[in-house]
Amino acid sequence: MSGKALADTILQNLQSLGIETKYIVGQGYDGAAAMSGMFNGTQSHIRKKYPMALYIHCSSYCLNLAVSFACQISEIRNCMGTMQTIYNFFGYPKRLNILQSTITKIFPDEKSQKLKSFCPTRWVECHDAVMLFHELQPAIISSLEEISSWTDVDTSSTANQLLASITQSKFQVSLMILVKLFSISVPLSRLLQTESLDLKQALSFANVTHNTLKDIRVNAIEEFSKIFKSVETYCNKIGIDVCIPRISSRQIHHRVSPSTAMDRGHSEENNNTPYRSISSKLTP
Repeated sequence: MSGKALADTILQNLQSLGIETKYIVGQGYDGAAAMSGMFNGTQSHIRKKYPMALYIHCSSYCLNLAVSFACQISEIRNCMGTMQTIYNFFGYPKRLNILQSTITKIFPDEKSQKLKSFCPTRWVECHDAVMLFHELQPAIISSLEEISSWTDVDTSSTANQLLASITQSKFQVSLMILVKLFSISVPLSRLLQTESLDLKQALSFANVTHNTLKDIRVNAIEEFSKIFKSVETYCNKIGIDVCIPRISSRQIHHRVSPSTAMDRGHSEENNNTPYRSISSKLTP
């Protein structure tokens, strides 16, 4: 897996396919050191033989990195983590049978009978996983409700915890944001992976995607209002109550006012407490 070995493998395969390697003018990989290293990376060894083969960080991979970085926002990260946990939960045959029978009952024409996992690198697959989860959510909720009544303590309690997680407003809002933004980014991601890709077409599509996201950011309040309304409509449809979450965290360490400290100090002057030392400093 060294850079030189990978470079030799690439060149040998190109030659075996009848491609004239002396015409190579570019190469694109991800940012791993074995591929992009300036001295011992694959691109470096190829450029030693073919100086015109300029290295460019793969555009599709750059897009994946950008989406991955954006998904590190706590609420989005927690939402995706919950969906992955639910996918793992239904990975057992008995639980999967419940989900499949519920899907068949609620969505008779649905072809997908199981959820999809979240791939940490291929965000096109993450998009498919999010869309499928959103589509099958009524069946998921119904299945978790049924499993939460099982006599198996561990399984039923886990199902109840997952059910409580996905029926919260913040989860539904995060899920709807993912659905909206992935629907914008995934066409570009798929285009960048096509074999016969035209550079002009790719740049044009990238500009359209960039401008779309820019407009959403400029009109953030209006766009979020639309998302929240769609969340309300969807939650009313599947029986989830929508409420405004607590914005400020509960105060644990708050400053005690001088008057309060003095009162506490006087009331507990016979006790060896920190309030007595405070009041002694504040009293003339």
